[in-house]
Amino acid sequence: MTEEANDDARREFVEQQASGLGATDAAKILGLSRWGTPLTVYNRIVHGDTGGQMSLSAWLGLKLERVVGEMYTTKTGQALRVDNKHHRRPGYDWQVAHLDFRARGNPKLLVECKTRAYATGYGEDGTGEIPADVYVQVQHEMAVTGAERCDVAVLIGHHTFNVYPIPRADDFIDKMTERLEAFWLGNIVAKVPPLPTGHDMDSDYVKRKHPDHDDLLKPATPEQILLANRLRVARDTVKEAETQRSEVENLLKDIIGDAAGLTGPFGEITWKKSRDSESVDWEQVAITYGSVIEDLFTIANPGDDPEVVARLGRAQSVYGTAVGLATTTKPGSRRFLASFKKD
Repeated sequence: MTEEANDDARREFVEQQASGLGATDAAKILGLSRWGTPLTVYNRIVHGDTGGQMSLSAWLGLKLERVVGEMYTTKTGQALRVDNKHHRRPGYDWQVAHLDFRARGNPKLLVECKTRAYATGYGEDGTGEIPADVYVQVQHEMAVTGAERCDVAVLIGHHTFNVYPIPRADDFIDKMTERLEAFWLGNIVAKVPPLPTGHDMDSDYVKRKHPDHDDLLKPATPEQILLANRLRVARDTVKEAETQRSEVENLLKDIIGDAAGLTGPFGEITWKKSRDSESVDWEQVAITYGSVIEDLFTIANPGDDPEVVARLGRAQSVYGTAVGLATTTKPGSRRFLASFKKD
């Protein structure tokens, strides 16, 4: 396939994604994905915000789909066929799915291919223990296609290959569909953006949306006063937890003493001295040399050696040019500060 054809296929895929909620969207909407939130789904569909360039891990995952599919066939003996269709669930036009593979001769069996650096969230080979976001994804795909089972084939760390058979769960699908439909109608169709969460992606979005400020302090509404009080309680809780953590760490450090650490059924706790390191404060070096050049230039005069004066002048010019080239202005960012009155 040519690069132009690839671009056309990619544009068509993005357009189709914007026409409904896909399988990976479902986990984001339910708050179970680290790859996005309800707000990122809303912005993608309503505003066309795709989140920028694809990450390297996502790109590699796409490139390795066929390899993982071949590994699945080798392990299970089940031949696969590529499914390039854009599926839409009957009676739920807003619910869509793109599949990795379907079992050849058994359309009720789907195969979802994954690559992961670590086995976090995955259980033993052959079990149904998979991460929550992947579980939601495959249940969504089975809801859309009518499939009865989805095998999740995972290449972990390029050294372990596991297959997790996941049966269709109609009770879960019914509850999930209810939540997704409420999001589609109440947010996407109504053009009402969901509230931001504490996810890093939402934090970045809020910063981009409101990069500057005026001098107005808005009077808080009753609802906003409740939010401010929630923040106060959350900060007090974090502070208390940090104090407790420091206390426990100090107790353990005192127990470890001059040893390297502790070992037990919990794992290992170590307290080791890192290697000494040296670093050069190049900014201070530049300031020092700049002052030396300035001082030398002030004591030079036309009566001195013309070549020396010229060389000092060039040195001053080079220093000034270097400072100009190395000086950049970084736009200021908004700092969130909350000062609470003491009770």
